[in-house]
Amino acid sequence: MKKSLIVALLLVFTIYSCKKEDKANPSSPSNENEKVLYPIQMNVSDFIQQVEHMPQPGAKQAGGYLKDSLLHTKVSHIIYKVFLLPHFDYVRQIRQSIHQNPATFGTIRDSLPAGDYAIIIFAAQDSILSTPSSVTYEIPQLAPMDLAPVGDIYAKLIEFTVSPATTNVVENVTLNRSNGKIEVNVLDGAAIESNNQEIEVTAHNLRRQFSAVTFKSAWDFELATTTLSRKSATKYEGYILDNTGILVTITVKDKTTGTVIATRNVSNVTVGVNQRTSISGNVTGANTNSNSNWDVLLNQAWNTDINIEF
Repeated sequence: MKKSLIVALLLVFTIYSCKKEDKANPSSPSNENEKVLYPIQMNVSDFIQQVEHMPQPGAKQAGGYLKDSLLHTKVSHIIYKVFLLPHFDYVRQIRQSIHQNPATFGTIRDSLPAGDYAIIIFAAQDSILSTPSSVTYEIPQLAPMDLAPVGDIYAKLIEFTVSPATTNVVENVTLNRSNGKIEVNVLDGAAIESNNQEIEVTAHNLRRQFSAVTFKSAWDFELATTTLSRKSATKYEGYILDNTGILVTITVKDKTTGTVIATRNVSNVTVGVNQRTSISGNVTGANTNSNSNWDVLLNQAWNTDINIEF
C-alpha cells in the first residue's frame, strides 16, 4: 500500500512538471506563427565609396564619389549587426572573413521576424574589435594604449523593414570610409638614413572607438598612441580615427646605439572622417616656410587637403 502511494505521488508530480514546462516553453502553432522568420539578404557592393581628388587652394571641389576598388581587394573582414528599433535592442551579429568564406564574402543572409530594424555593417582591411551588442568598433591594441596599425575601415547604418509582403533583399550596400589617414613626409629622410640613423614617427592623443550611429569617433577616457608605418625613407603613414589636438613626433635615432639625435613635434593636428592630413618638413635641416614649422595639408576627400610644414 505504501509502495502504491509513492508511485501515485510520483506520477502526479511528473504530470504537473510536464504541464509547467509546456507553459514555460510554449510550442503551439499560434505562438510559432507570431514569430515567423523571413529571409533577408544584404549584398555589400563590389565597390566602396572613397574619393581621392585633391583640389588646389581656391579651386572648386568636385562633387560626388569615385568608386575605385573591388570589395575583396580593399577589405578582408565584415561584421554585420542587427538591432530592433526603436530602442536598438540587440538581435545578433554575423562575421565574415575573406579567408574563411571567399565564395560568399560580401553577401550576408539572415532571417528575421517582421519589424523595423537598424542594420550596421563594418568592413576592414584588418580584423577589428566589436562587442556584439555594441554600435561601435574598436582599433586593436599591441599593448595598453598602443594601437596596432590598421588599414581602411568602412561602415554603414541602414534602417530596414522586414515585411512578408516584399522581397527582403538590399542590393549594393555601399559602405563609407570611417577613418582618416595621416601622412608624414620627412624631406631629409634619405640623408638621415644614409648617415646610419633611423626615423620613428608616432602619433599621440588618438581615439580607439568609432560609432556607426554618430559616424564619428567615440569619446575615450584615455587617449592612445600609434607608430606610423614606414613606406620609404621619406614617407610614413597611418590610418587613425578622427580627432583634434593630435601630436605627431618625429624622432631620429642612431641605428647602432638607439641614442636619440633629434626630435620634432607637430602639435594640434586635426584628422577627420574620410580625411587625409599630410605633414611635411625637414627634421635636421632648415625649412623654407616663414614660420619654420612643418607644412600640414588636410585632404578631406579623399574630400580636401590640409598641409602642415615643419
